[in-house]
Amino acid sequence: MLKLICVEASEKCMYPGDEIYISCTFEAMEDYPIKGRCTMFCDLIFGYQTLPEFKPRSFRITGEFYPQPMHLKKGETLKCAMRWHVPEFAYGGTYGINVGICDDDAVPYTFYAGGKTVKRCYAGDIEVAFKNCAPKFVNSHRTPHRFELENASNIIYKTSVDIEFYIRDLKLDTVFVCKEIYDREKFTTDYVDFTLKKIVNGKLTSIILDDVVEKDGYELLCVKLPTLLKGKDAKIISTLGGGRKIDSTNTAELGMEYKFEYNNLGVLQLGEKYIMLEGPYIDDYVHYSVFERNGERYGAVGITLNYRLRKYGDYRSVKVINKPTAVVMETESFVEILNYVRKGKKRPTEFYDRCIFYYFQIECDGCKETYSFLDALERVKKLYYMTGGVKQIMLLRGWQHTGHDTGYPDVFTINKTGGTLETLAYVIEEAKKYNAVITFHDNYDDMYSELPDFDGECIALDMYNEYYKGWIWVSGLSSIISAPRYVKSGKMAERMKKTFEMYPVHTSYHLDVLSCEARRYDFGEDVRMAAQEIIEYKKMIAEEIKSHGFHLTSEAVSSPFAGIVGHVWNIRMRTEEFFPNEEKLPLMGMLYHSIIPASGTFGDPMQIACGAELVPYISGNPEEYYKEIFYLFTLPMGMLYDVHLNDYSKSGTVHTSVYSDGSTVIYNEENNDITVKSPDGYYTKDGNTLVEGFNAGEYLAYTKNGDFSFKAPFNQEIEAALELDFDGKESSIDICKNSDMVTAQLKPGTAFKIILKQA
Repeated sequence: MLKLICVEASEKCMYPGDEIYISCTFEAMEDYPIKGRCTMFCDLIFGYQTLPEFKPRSFRITGEFYPQPMHLKKGETLKCAMRWHVPEFAYGGTYGINVGICDDDAVPYTFYAGGKTVKRCYAGDIEVAFKNCAPKFVNSHRTPHRFELENASNIIYKTSVDIEFYIRDLKLDTVFVCKEIYDREKFTTDYVDFTLKKIVNGKLTSIILDDVVEKDGYELLCVKLPTLLKGKDAKIISTLGGGRKIDSTNTAELGMEYKFEYNNLGVLQLGEKYIMLEGPYIDDYVHYSVFERNGERYGAVGITLNYRLRKYGDYRSVKVINKPTAVVMETESFVEILNYVRKGKKRPTEFYDRCIFYYFQIECDGCKETYSFLDALERVKKLYYMTGGVKQIMLLRGWQHTGHDTGYPDVFTINKTGGTLETLAYVIEEAKKYNAVITFHDNYDDMYSELPDFDGECIALDMYNEYYKGWIWVSGLSSIISAPRYVKSGKMAERMKKTFEMYPVHTSYHLDVLSCEARRYDFGEDVRMAAQEIIEYKKMIAEEIKSHGFHLTSEAVSSPFAGIVGHVWNIRMRTEEFFPNEEKLPLMGMLYHSIIPASGTFGDPMQIACGAELVPYISGNPEEYYKEIFYLFTLPMGMLYDVHLNDYSKSGTVHTSVYSDGSTVIYNEENNDITVKSPDGYYTKDGNTLVEGFNAGEYLAYTKNGDFSFKAPFNQEIEAALELDFDGKESSIDICKNSDMVTAQLKPGTAFKIILKQA
């Protein structure tokens, strides 16, 4: 049994919309006090004030134990936390903290608290104010609050690596867990046998789940090493939300097995030492956790090695194709970890170097603006003139049926809002004159049961043998296409062939979702594939596109598609906070810059830190905002397309990114100022830009304030300087080159090109 020692609330008073962390410290009253897996819960129950009848009286939050209490010895204490995002609709008043422990089916365990055995324990109260009421009082009482319940024994924790393996009883269709200490290679039970082989190769140690024997009536689902790497007061570097750094001494005691993140990488930083844990197969899940054991703080990185993905009912669970593996590396150089992950991955094409890659939306349900194909051509022309001829990749969204995300898989009906097929063909051909590729935003992941072309034979089945559901989009609730079914049936290749025969798109093609949702499954009895096997079929879709002479682009940066996809729409830098006081770290950009170029909309400094290309918004008039963004951000940062991003730091509002050739990007978000410097000189500084243009013998320049002064990156004399704008009317400007400096006095916000004299 466990004993509840104390409960701590991160704040005594708060508002709806705030976040609070409830930390609980438990002590083991015996060795291995709970035999199965368990979860904390807290019922926050409204007090004795008047509550309107339609308002909820209670809220339940839950939290994970890292490590699980099944591993505790008698007298050991464990402190873990739960997070409550106070709903905006929560009614002001007192909320009682009622703590408990339950199993995976939400059945409570008994524990000891306040001198008795209970299934839930009231610890104390927190207060929620009415929105915007009494800010002085609330702000002065935003202090941690501790509720003492029992005294702790405080014995010394003997560090060990805990292992759990989850077994399915086929007769009962239930799952139970066995626990051990990871101190040997071979594990033998009455249900399953397996080994965890260690293979050392230089600095790399691989831990491989192998030699599995499932005894009659049982299945091995997974082996968990949730705190495989751990250290006192350690920092954690994770791929969460595009990259986070978590200081275990300055955060809440939270844990996360991130089943939706398929970039399986975690790093433990202990002083100057870095220890990496990588899951090279996407069916496995990396864990990140902070906990307090016997009064000492730990940061930890662990992994779930999945042998089977559970299927319910009278079916065997689906076995993974690979041998589940964890790779550990210790180094004193974080760049060595980056280089390890990037090793062998190269840009599949140079076609997207220094381009701008952006959406143009014809129509989308819920959006007021609509455009025609001819409007798309006008956008191409404006950007061509203003940028001095940059290569453009324009993705048309909503070119089919009635707009964006409608009709799939039938993409053979033109959206009449855009125009006719003949108009579209003209626009695509005419755009070539402006160094632009107009292509389609397409989707080979979603299909809609309410549409006439729904094909149930191509849909994946979930663990309950039902159609695998996606999200609600414009065409309704999507069902997920099974890549193996789609490929093997020949319907994928047939659709693609027909698309390219019907439409005059060329050179580049975009499949949304493909790289973003890499972890797909098909539990159908005729397929039975987990994610690692299905990813190979998704790659076949990518190869089919390339066989038609196209470069492939997709939605987001992901490790399975590094070196396959030529450009992605976003870098996956998210705004959510996973751990309190965490630092954003552009880890995905650090891993894949120069391998997968990515776009980003302006406004998020982490997009700049990641090296993302800032592009025009999907809708709206780019003349109102894009000139300065292009010349101060997109154009100079685009010069770093072929170097890795190796380091990042932040001081106040100043972000600094360092590249493998010594180039730096320094961005001050407070005054929206950027400096981009290469080893040979500056690309942009103090609101002025001067870089090589897109035509031979041309350079592009910009001045934000009008006082242009820049060290010349060329030796030739200047033949002419012409102001650039969106209308294509180039007007001559006065410019001077003295020694190695180029100077001019111009109106603020002037973009211009410099034409050099040819020998």
